[in-house]
Amino acid sequence: MPKIELLMGGYWLEMLPEDYMIYDESSESYGLCIDESFNDYWVLGDAFLRGFYSTHDHTEKRFGFAPHSFSKKTSPYKGDIPT
Repeated sequence: MPKIELLMGGYWLEMLPEDYMIYDESSESYGLCIDESFNDYWVLGDAFLRGFYSTHDHTEKRFGFAPHSFSKKTSPYKGDIPT
């Protein structure tokens, strides 16, 4: 499976296959751990946060992300949507 990159606040953050795929031992198969039932938004939870340290600044209404020391993820980088 490919890595998925999400643009948030002008920064690209990646999700690796091991973040969003989960192995189901009972069926011996893999499945998505992303809830596709929402039409207008996604809830970014555990699958998105794996491999990142995250900080929450409630006063300034912002989040910060950085890969932890054992993470395979690249640091978030500034960018736009490719045309």
